[in-house]
Amino acid sequence: MLNANVYKKNDVRGSDAAQNDWMYNTSKFVLENIKPKVFWGENAPGLFTEMGKGVRNKLYEIGKKNGYSFSVIKTSTDLHGIPQRRPRSFYFFWKGKRAPLLNWYKSTTPTLEDYLDMIPDDATYHLDLGENHKFTSHTGPLKDNIYYRWWKHKEFKLSDCEKDNFTILGFIGTNRILLDDLQLFVEQNGNDKEIKNMQYIMDKYADGKGVWDSSPYFFKESVNSVISKNMSNSVHPSKERFMTIREYMWLMGLPNEFQLHEDRIDAKFTQNVPISTAKDMTAEVIKFINGELKMSNSDYILQNNFSQKIEFEKSLVQAVI
Repeated sequence: MLNANVYKKNDVRGSDAAQNDWMYNTSKFVLENIKPKVFWGENAPGLFTEMGKGVRNKLYEIGKKNGYSFSVIKTSTDLHGIPQRRPRSFYFFWKGKRAPLLNWYKSTTPTLEDYLDMIPDDATYHLDLGENHKFTSHTGPLKDNIYYRWWKHKEFKLSDCEKDNFTILGFIGTNRILLDDLQLFVEQNGNDKEIKNMQYIMDKYADGKGVWDSSPYFFKESVNSVISKNMSNSVHPSKERFMTIREYMWLMGLPNEFQLHEDRIDAKFTQNVPISTAKDMTAEVIKFINGELKMSNSDYILQNNFSQKIEFEKSLVQAVI
């Protein structure tokens, strides 16, 4: 993963951060020794931005030194047929002086509800997570969640919020009337732990600070990136339950017959590239190998699949100058 964050006072950050060395070292080793037609990888969306410019330029120079052109494309899983907003960058070293022009992708993506309905009812790991603690960090079923109980008590609906995705605490925001109403409900209906946690939240808000929001997370058309944090509180778009492990696996593009090695969730599959995105990028690599891609007059290109525009193209004439 691209590392461009600020670290401790004496730490190096950005393109010179030690956490980025693996990208430089692997690229250098592969291009110098294995010399494939294409070497490529997936990274954080920041690699495509100004924040990642230093890292990109170092990778470009490694490629150029070894006879490779370089390109980066920014895209998201919801542009590849799965309703998951997961922006990522893919970087490529292409054997030769000119980089190819990758095809644009904007697949017809079903709504979240329709996509999840494709899962067979008898699929494994397709259980209410709140009732199967070995699969999740949930503390219980959705209907027992104190925030959700308040939500139902107030008769709120998804349509009451204009956002495509939101948590219950996010929905309340700084609305003092709703916050006070929630606190009163928790004090009257919650257990000691829930009451204590609610008071902690109110104290944090009173100090102008934020809190770790673990309240139920609602999604309408698509989900945010499937990561371990979101897996702990994401709600099914039309059913009164948290989402299941099979649903998360399906949102990563894993087939419904795919089985896990352990009877517990360590969220390892969330760290992978969703299958549909990886498939489309692989297709571009195969087209290049077969000579089926249009070639540019550049050895360094940035393609934005969101806008479907080339944001940077270093011409070979400029490179020579």
